[in-house]
This record gives sequence, structure tokens and C-alpha cells, in this order.
Amino acid sequence: MPNPVQKNSSYLNSMSTTDTRTRVEDTCPSSGLCPLCIKECPFICEVSLSAFRGREALYPDPKMFGKSTAGSLKDYGLDWSHFNIKARLLGAEGIDPNPDIALFPNVDVETSVAGIPLKIPVIIG
Repeated sequence: MPNPVQKNSSYLNSMSTTDTRTRVEDTCPSSGLCPLCIKECPFICEVSLSAFRGREALYPDPKMFGKSTAGSLKDYGLDWSHFNIKARLLGAEGIDPNPDIALFPNVDVETSVAGIPLKIPVIIG
């Protein structure tokens, strides 16, 4: 029987899509590994599948290559999709590129948004 989806588990090591299982029910929520991962394990989990089969672990059915995608059963509670990282800086001014001067404590990242001064440019919303 496959492991149940654990709330806030960052990695599930037994998945119905790849027909993988874990030896025990209480896997580590951050890695998906069993508490004692053994060499003689009778089950194929995601870790052993990737070790034995490599790329095939991504597409268990070769006929579906390029015609399928995968959804996630993971529930992080908070994940990277909640952050919007700005890829461009507008109006940035540099500091002398001397490595003795361009040190982290010498950087000034203060800005303002809608007239509100910010010590660091982090906006939530």
C-alpha cells in the first residue's frame, strides 16, 4: 500500500505514477527516505528507481515522452510560487568595483514604494 500524502511533505518517495513504494510508512518529510535506508531493501522507491533506471524515472512510459506532464502531490504550505522575484533592477547605481570597497555592509538597498521607505526592497502582496 503506498504511503499517504503527508501534509507539508516536501518530497514523496512512493508514488502511484512510477509504481514505487517505501518499506515503512513513516518516511522523513523533507527527503522522503525511510528512517533506515537499507541496501537490501525489497522495495523500489524513488531514490532506488532513479539510481537503477536514471532518466526513465522521469517518464516511466516511454510512449508518453513529450506528450505528458506531471502534477505534484506535495503540500508545502508555503512554496516558491508565493514569491515574485524581480528579474530587473531599474535605476540601480553601482559602487566602485574595487573588492576592498564593494563589501556587503557598504551596499545601500534602501528604496521607497508608494512613499513608504524600505530598508530592504521586499514587498509582500
